[in-house]
Amino acid sequence: MIFLAFLEGCLTNANQQIESSAKYIYAAGYSKGIFVIDVTDPVNPKKVGCLDTKGSAWGIYISGEYAYVADGYNGLVIVDISDPTNPKKVGHLDTYDLAREVYVLGECAYVANYESGLVIVDISDPANPKKVGYLDTDNIAGGVYVSGKYAYVANYENGLVIVDISDPTNPKKVGHLDTNGFAGEVYVLGECAYVADGSNGLVIVDISDPANPKKVGYLDTEGSACGIYVLEGYAYVADGYNGLVIVDISDPTNPKKVGYLDTEGSACGIYVLEGYAYVADDSNGLVIVDISDPTNPTLVANMMLFSVLDISM
Repeated sequence: MIFLAFLEGCLTNANQQIESSAKYIYAAGYSKGIFVIDVTDPVNPKKVGCLDTKGSAWGIYISGEYAYVADGYNGLVIVDISDPTNPKKVGHLDTYDLAREVYVLGECAYVANYESGLVIVDISDPANPKKVGYLDTDNIAGGVYVSGKYAYVANYENGLVIVDISDPTNPKKVGHLDTNGFAGEVYVLGECAYVADGSNGLVIVDISDPANPKKVGYLDTEGSACGIYVLEGYAYVADGYNGLVIVDISDPTNPKKVGYLDTEGSACGIYVLEGYAYVADDSNGLVIVDISDPTNPTLVANMMLFSVLDISM
C-alpha cells in the first residue's frame, strides 16, 4: 500500500509531462476546489492539476472536456479540463443555495441544490450557463442521477423523488418513495434505483413505473451510506466511518454484503473503474482500493488531499 501526503493545497509541478494514454480522476476537495489525479498506475497516483473554485466543492461530474462542479454556496462552476495540468474556470452560475451534487446529460446540468430542490441549467455554451428549470422537491436535495427523461433526486428525509425532465424548462414530479432513512445519493441502472440512505443503509427501488416506485430490497450496511456506484452485479457503498461496503445485487430483492474495507476516514463518495474503487474519504483524502476480488478489497494507495467529498472520471 502506498501512502502519499499532499498537504500543500493547489501546488503542482509546472514541468510535468502528460502522456496521451494517461487516466485521470477528478476530486471535489471542498474548500480547496478540485484536484486532478493521474491514476494510470492506481498504486502510484500523482496529483497533476488543481483549481481553487472559490466556493466549497461538494460534487463533481466530468463530461467531455469539462468538469462541472457543485461548489456549495458558490453555485455551479464549469472548468475546462482539456489540459489536465492546467484546469481553467470558464463558466459560473449562482444557484442561490448550496449546490450539493451535479449530473450532466446532453446540454443540461442537473443540480441538487439543497433546500432549493432541483435546478436545471443550460450548458450548451459552457462559458454562459443559464438556469432554465427548477423544481421544489419538498426537502433537501442532496443527490441526483439522470436516466432517460427522468431525474432521480435523493431528497434526504423525503426519500426518493422522481422528476419528469422531458421538458427541462418545466420539470414535473411524477413519483416518490419514502426510503425511511436519509437519502443522500442515488444510482440508477436498468429498472432499479439504488439509494444510499444514510444510517438506513442501501435501499433498492423498482422504478419500472416511475409514477409508482416500489422498494424491493434493503441491506443494513452498518454505517451511514453516503455514496454509491453500481457495476456488474455489485453495489459499492461509501458507508461513512464504516468505510467501503461491497454488496452483491444480482438478486435485487436479496442484496448481500460480500466485502468490506475500513478506509480509516469517512467514506462519502465513490467511483469504480477497471478493478479499482476510488473512494472520497473526507479528511482522509483519496483512497484507492483493488476490488478485482469483491470479497477481498485491498487498499493500494491513500492520497492525502485535505477533504475529498466526491470523485468523477
